[in-house]
Amino acid sequence: MCEALTTVDIEENSQLETIGDGAFSDCTSLKKLTIPATVTSIGTVFQNCSALEEITFESGCSITNIPDFAFQMCSSLTSITIPSTVTSIGTYDFYESTRHLLQTRY
Repeated sequence: MCEALTTVDIEENSQLETIGDGAFSDCTSLKKLTIPATVTSIGTVFQNCSALEEITFESGCSITNIPDFAFQMCSSLTSITIPSTVTSIGTYDFYESTRHLLQTRY
């Protein structure tokens, strides 16, 4: 569990390609995260991040699939920028999140 984690800084020249299942699940203090362009796949990574307000995928990101339940129970989520390369958004991705989701950009 990562209840005290409030920020995640991924280095600008990171070679990170995959963010696996559960990587940030239950990080109830995490508020904002930018996913670098080098990331080509994510798992179910943000479940129950109740303080998470904003998720941004960097320009140039080549992710094509957002898996089931990826953002489930992110009750503070107000902004997410989804790359145009995404062709599939999973089932229940925004379950218990959508009532606060104010803007989604494609």
